[in-house]
Amino acid sequence: MASNCTETNSTFPVYLKEPFPVTIFRIGLQIAIGVFGVIGNAMVCVVIIRKPKVLGPTSQYLFSLAIADLGVLIFNLPIGILKEQDPFRWSLGKAFCLYVVPATETFFGAAIFSITLIAFERYVNIARSVLRARRTWSRNRRRLVLAVVWAASFAVTSAPLYIFQEYDSCYRVCYYTWSLKVLLIYIATLTALLYVVPLAIIAFSYISIARRVSKRMNILQEEFGTSGHSTSQSSSMRTMLRQKSKTYRILKPLVILFAVSMFPLTVFRLVLIWTDLPLQSYYTLLVTLVVISTVVNSAADPIVYCVVNKEFRQQVKWLLGGNFLQSFNTFRPKWSQTTKVTGIYTVTMERHTTNDTHL
Repeated sequence: MASNCTETNSTFPVYLKEPFPVTIFRIGLQIAIGVFGVIGNAMVCVVIIRKPKVLGPTSQYLFSLAIADLGVLIFNLPIGILKEQDPFRWSLGKAFCLYVVPATETFFGAAIFSITLIAFERYVNIARSVLRARRTWSRNRRRLVLAVVWAASFAVTSAPLYIFQEYDSCYRVCYYTWSLKVLLIYIATLTALLYVVPLAIIAFSYISIARRVSKRMNILQEEFGTSGHSTSQSSSMRTMLRQKSKTYRILKPLVILFAVSMFPLTVFRLVLIWTDLPLQSYYTLLVTLVVISTVVNSAADPIVYCVVNKEFRQQVKWLLGGNFLQSFNTFRPKWSQTTKVTGIYTVTMERHTTNDTHL
């Protein structure tokens, strides 16, 4: 058995060898991006738990996105670095190959579906609603939606891998046993559900929100100029538009970041179907580019929140000022308090909680 393993070594492809300093720089850069992203997304979770309204009505979806990004950075990034070093050899053992690797794909789907949810819900609540105080989705309903989203992500991305994932303990290879037809169906499904459809929904929602908010701003200006409105009505309308503007400003860079950074991974998957790319000498270089672009998407989301939201920046400064560990002591009472709130509120109630919010 040992001699057979030794003979098989010669059949593995030979890839381009980079200088050792380049290897150190590449791995160091990826680790730095990962550490930065983990810290940033952890801060997002802390801020949302402490002050759920900081990032607007869709904070629960942004919390889900941060958890998914943490999963990508903690699990998928190290696996990607190992594949860069040797795409065919697997050094983490049988259990990790068969049970952990398939599950990590769920994080990609959950992150993408969370972004799509943000756009779609805001489209429903903004672009197709009348300009008046209205009820929004309850916290429990959003949690149920998120549970369905994570389950759907697992079903689409991870469940098929559990069926076809295999491990060869002799040659230390973690591989899939599917046929070309099954691979084609799987990749086509991922391409459609994790890139094309979400991007179409997000783009449509974003354009619709932008047009409707602009239109309503013009209507408000005309109404305030030609008729009298009470101070409370005027303040409520301004508060609603402020909330919509906050969502709009967060959504725009998230859309661009998602479209650009996930494009290499999407193309990479499609090319794998029709070519013998893993056998090419430059394959590891392409894997490196795909890994970096993917983790940048997960690590950059907190930067987006800092750029577009002043109150979030203030909360980050507070945490960086030495209060990060202290904030854990407030999680239990804060979380208990927020769970008592039904999450169903009017625009007037929103105004009461967001008067101090600065965009």
